[in-house]
Amino acid sequence: MIMLSGRLLRVGVVVWVGLLLVGIAGGAAQAQDREVRIGTVIARRGQQVVVPIYLTATGNENALGFSLTFNPSVLTNLRVALGNSVPGATFLVNQSAVSSGRIGIVLTQPIGQRFEAGRLQILTLTMVVAAGAPLQLSAITPGDQPVIREVSDDKAMPLEARYIAGGVIVDQTLAIVVQPDTPTINDNIQIEFRGTWNNGCIPGNPVLTRNGTQLRLDTSFNSSVCVAALTDFSVRVSAGRLPAGEYTLEVVYTSPQGSGYLGERGITVIGALTTVNAANYASGPLATESIVAGFGVDLATSTQLATTLPLPTALAGTTIKVRDAAGVERLAPLFFASPQQINYQIPQGTVAGNAQVMLTSALGKVAGGSITIQSVTPGLFTADGSGRGIPAAYVLRARGSSPLTSEQIWQATSGVLAPVPIDIGPETDQLFLVLFGTGIRYRTSLSNAVVRIGGVAAEVLYAGEAPGFVGLDQCNVRIPRSLAGRGAVDLELSIDGQPANVVRITIK
Repeated sequence: MIMLSGRLLRVGVVVWVGLLLVGIAGGAAQAQDREVRIGTVIARRGQQVVVPIYLTATGNENALGFSLTFNPSVLTNLRVALGNSVPGATFLVNQSAVSSGRIGIVLTQPIGQRFEAGRLQILTLTMVVAAGAPLQLSAITPGDQPVIREVSDDKAMPLEARYIAGGVIVDQTLAIVVQPDTPTINDNIQIEFRGTWNNGCIPGNPVLTRNGTQLRLDTSFNSSVCVAALTDFSVRVSAGRLPAGEYTLEVVYTSPQGSGYLGERGITVIGALTTVNAANYASGPLATESIVAGFGVDLATSTQLATTLPLPTALAGTTIKVRDAAGVERLAPLFFASPQQINYQIPQGTVAGNAQVMLTSALGKVAGGSITIQSVTPGLFTADGSGRGIPAAYVLRARGSSPLTSEQIWQATSGVLAPVPIDIGPETDQLFLVLFGTGIRYRTSLSNAVVRIGGVAAEVLYAGEAPGFVGLDQCNVRIPRSLAGRGAVDLELSIDGQPANVVRITIK
């Protein structure tokens, strides 16, 4: 136990929370918006980490100086670099006492210039967590040696500010998990904060708030008795749907001693890419090597059709990557690209299971989504491209010893599609319907390719790849002569028990 400001605090994370509040309490009466905050990150032993330092500026700051104290036996190989929010600033580091766990930093803007108002990442601390580091937070706290804490304007006049401690949580197995890992604008984003706590006052009661691109998850102790024991915990909250952009999520814990930051992580929300079977536009599982269509916004800068084989993996500057359930990422062959639609092939070798699709346009716009891969997901192409009505098919007629002849089953008059009735012909004729689809080729056996026409079972002679075409499959079906005179009838196809879209042919 440690005595601090008249209170008994437990050693570990809660001690750090109490120490943090002492720093806050010193400036609480100032009620200033300006603050210098050291970030908090979660790390493992032996890991190199980057701790950000932020300045929340009000717009009149020109320079600042401060010292940092840390445990040099835990945090080693310290390096300081300029942050990404202040590219024009310069800084000096006094490392004369670094072996004792103290450094001084001075950061300045050019004469006459000021920091922009808002939250700025001004510096980063890169360090390595020692292999024997204790399993607790190793604090990085503001100090006054060897550089006195001060924020000043361009006339070198001191400005009041708060200084907030941070540090590295070592091996506490604290994790901030976001599902999906790379969410899209259509996803209901779920956030989980979990890990092992060093006493019974585990974080709970989650409340999520959002201010622009800043997300804050507030947690608080959920027990009146803090038993000194390692305790697993998990808190979950929904962030709902967020607009595309880069977000920062911070986790805050409030104990009887006050509040402290427990960690943060970035969340990238991208545009949505909805992928469906290109033959019937069915959502749900998709088959490897099948032809699919992706829909979204700003998917490509222009409209372009592939004209070469093998298919290109970039059209109009747009590419698609598919990362399968085994973690293997492959570029997808592209058939067609436009701002709202991309037709592509699920790459060869994509294994069954959940997969992630990521699209990047020529302008750097990113869209993505999740798909499920399985061996077969049959879809039949139709004459009008809608996935309904007359199939994209033709009839082969065998008449005695004469060569096979082909016959169309639809015609277009003034842009209107109409069926051409199939004439069964004399007893000596045999008719075969050649259907085109996708998601069929990896059927388990030909006997598991089942077709019914007008409720009558039809013999399937072939179900597999359409020779010479990428991703296209075909089924060759003998048309039963008993269908003569039936008129318009439905054709139902199933592969390994998976039904395709129902299409319609007309029998004379």
